[in-house]
Amino acid sequence: MIDKFELEKEQQKKQEETLQGTIERYQKELESVRKIKERFDFVSKILSVQPTNSQLLNDFHKAYDRFINFANKEESLAEEAKAIHKMDHVRSSIEHILTFPEVFTKNIIAIGGGFSSGKSALINSFFKEKKIQLPVGIRPVTAIATYVTSGEKNCIKGYSKKGGALELDASLFEKLSHDFLDGFEFNIKEILPHVSVEVPMLTGENICFIDTPGYNPAATSESKRKDLEVSKHYIEKANVVIWMIGLDAIGTISKSDIEYLQSMDLSQKKLFVVANKAELKPLSELEEILNEIKEELEDFDIKYAGISAYSASRKKEFSFIKNSFIKFLETENVQQSQKFSIIEQIEEVIMWYYQAISRDKTKITELGKLFHQLELDLLEVQDYSSNLAIKNRLTSISKAIDRRANEKKYSEHLEELIKIKDEMGYVVGKIFKSETKSKSESRSNNDEDRKSFYGKIFNAIDHSKMK
Repeated sequence: MIDKFELEKEQQKKQEETLQGTIERYQKELESVRKIKERFDFVSKILSVQPTNSQLLNDFHKAYDRFINFANKEESLAEEAKAIHKMDHVRSSIEHILTFPEVFTKNIIAIGGGFSSGKSALINSFFKEKKIQLPVGIRPVTAIATYVTSGEKNCIKGYSKKGGALELDASLFEKLSHDFLDGFEFNIKEILPHVSVEVPMLTGENICFIDTPGYNPAATSESKRKDLEVSKHYIEKANVVIWMIGLDAIGTISKSDIEYLQSMDLSQKKLFVVANKAELKPLSELEEILNEIKEELEDFDIKYAGISAYSASRKKEFSFIKNSFIKFLETENVQQSQKFSIIEQIEEVIMWYYQAISRDKTKITELGKLFHQLELDLLEVQDYSSNLAIKNRLTSISKAIDRRANEKKYSEHLEELIKIKDEMGYVVGKIFKSETKSKSESRSNNDEDRKSFYGKIFNAIDHSKMK
């Protein structure tokens, strides 16, 4: 009787284990379906966002398309790829300003560095509240570039590639990590390039931080390799770069960090290096680390505004070289105007083309004159008109030079170039017309702008002839 009871008990236990296994399997399948639905709903929301309907944006796109058509037919500029890249950056900036107006007068500060260096934690340390926090972790977390500004309310928005925006709740925002995004079968950043967060902050109202994805030199997945490209793209948009180093990793600036900084054009940006997690080191060792970072930067001729040993978790600075990190942020709390930076970039590209085309036009004119002189010299030596071979060669050269046709072509290109410049300048002026300008920023009128621009062109052309 006891044996039968024990047997039934054992069978019941096995049935319970089987049932529990079935329940767990179904729970996993249900969780998998839930995650799929969550991702599907997320993508549907992004794709359903209507693009910004802006006449100014349409006008600029027309001017930009005109420039691209011009570049495709023009052959004088040798470094055309560089010019198109710069103008594409201008286009991106204009789109960004018109679709994301909250930041166009802010001083953009990009936070860069390797993963787990404390970029998100640094920005979190400036939040007055903890209702919203940028996700942090030991593994790579930040996958989508995030703009963070100070405001009275808590608000998170996602910006679609088409230019529209949608509000995100905090729980979904916290999931926008590599683990979540790697579950998609495509790169989600192609439809949701960046996110914005507005929260009450301790820093000034004129600062906008960009939390960039951490790069990993040894990354193997495609999404993580693209983090490097994304990081560089958003650092290009910034006026200031704060480069983070995690003192819990190697304790100083790495070779890959140096290579990354060298690969960036930082000539028009301020660089500040923050050695984070300083609470992990004694003060004497921190000072040695800062001096080592200083020497590395100077050895590779990387200019910097300051180096700080800082603790994001304790919101405390332990030591610094050249400038205090906190004082540095205070001095950067100033409104910025992107108008003149954009105009200067447009003028620089136009000037490259103008100089190259003018140089070719001068060459063809001088070549035509030389050819005409050659004909006169030959007539003095002998009557070559009866020599069919010489006559045919001279005719072929004359057609190849085709001085009048080429001079006309170059003149038309120069005229079109100025029209493109004026068209783009007009749209940029309209975009920024509501911006309050200080007296030092004011420009008298468009005629003076044109005179200044043409002066730059002619000086550049004259300088190129002297070389």
